Amino acid sequence: MACSRRTSPGNVVIVAAHLITGDPAVVSYILAVPVFMLVLLLTSLFANDLERSGVATLRLLRLLQLLLLVGFLALSVIYRAIVDPALAVVTGMIGVAAMAVQTALVQVSLKGTPSTGVMTTNVTQFVVALAELLARREVSTAEKARERMFHILPVIGGFVLGCAGRGF
Repeated sequence: MACSRRTSPGNVVIVAAHLITGDPAVVSYILAVPVFMLVLLLTSLFANDLERSGVATLRLLRLLQLLLLVGFLALSVIYRAIVDPALAVVTGMIGVAAMAVQTALVQVSLKGTPSTGVMTTNVTQFVVALAELLARREVSTAEKARERMFHILPVIGGFVLGCAGRGF
């Protein structure tokens, strides 16, 4: 469930199809998953070092993500002026790196909050909680389900608004 198409471990079949058809863009598809994993690993190690030193991770990881997004934007603008396939791959990998930092940030600095990168999981958890609420077997179960729903709902709402805003 995504606003845009992106490579993830679940898109191995799409990568294989691009390989078979000889699509030159396949390099970015092949690199995206290992780059994502490597940046996620490095970001997590960096955050662990920060935590061991007693430094709060949230601001620094947000700054790192911002720098990657600014780099992605700058390279995207340059790419529009100089159409170069290698630059396109590098630009894409900077975007993938920003996604990896954002994913690590949620896991490391915002523990206990809903994912902001995997909407399918959030929607699944929301619907399962809704089913528990509707079943109302026990008052405590229904209350816990309601709490989970209200915890996840802002993330789903933000995702939907972001997708809708993309059309304007």
